[in-house]
Amino acid sequence: MRFLLLSLLIIGLSIGGCIQSKEAGVRVKIEPENIISFNFLGNGVQWSAYPHADSPDAEWGALMQDEQWNTVFERLDFMKPRIVRVIDQANWRYLQGFDEKGNPIVDYETPEMKSLERLLGYCQSNGIDVLFGEWGAPYQVHDTDAGYSGILTGANDPVWINMIVDYLDFMINEKGYTCIKYYNLVNEPNGDWASTNGDWNEWSSGIKMLHERLEEKGLIE
Repeated sequence: MRFLLLSLLIIGLSIGGCIQSKEAGVRVKIEPENIISFNFLGNGVQWSAYPHADSPDAEWGALMQDEQWNTVFERLDFMKPRIVRVIDQANWRYLQGFDEKGNPIVDYETPEMKSLERLLGYCQSNGIDVLFGEWGAPYQVHDTDAGYSGILTGANDPVWINMIVDYLDFMINEKGYTCIKYYNLVNEPNGDWASTNGDWNEWSSGIKMLHERLEEKGLIE
């Protein structure tokens, strides 16, 4: 399954019509035959997994039980979103740290991964496209006290790029979550709150590196 790598996703809708002034009374005219844009997907939501509430060791414990999940699913059934943005952190989900040689220690069978799979399973079953990604490089902005800060050099670190590609390959090709269509490398990378700290060269070189590795894996179109 191939998917698109995006640095920015813009979804828009334009409807032909006219609106009279308030003084004359508001009147809206819809012209369904005069379609300006064919790219409108529908409602979209930010729906990430719950790192603070989706495992026994989480900050709030395993708060997301069947009852809570079902409530979320019922609300999404009502909303009928056509695209979902799922942004996460490797170390909240599958990255367990690094060994003494700096190699990542990964586990795709953690309770946090099982929670993520419930979310992706809903999207897969309901034909909802997913914009996947990570807030930033692990242990650089979040969880800096975990003892692994400085191991990764940034968004263009080959170790992190390879982790991402292996992760996507596992989720799409092994687990079958073909709903994953887009990837977001670092949230708001131009900001000083991002792991890139607004460094364009770091982020752009990371995007190019990720694109090349995804092509090698046959994961991009």
